[in-house]
Amino acid sequence: GGRASMAMLGRTVFGVGRALSSAGFDPEAATLGAPAARRAPDDF
Repeated sequence: GGRASMAMLGRTVFGVGRALSSAGFDPEAATLGAPAARRAPDDF
């Protein structure tokens, strides 16, 4: 379940990042957030 949870979390973070990007938030921050979330399971 851990890997699935991290994948869901990654999609959530990416979705929030896209929402903030459309609201005027820095899109680069959202882009960099997604790969970091996908890497997390390997770090643990």
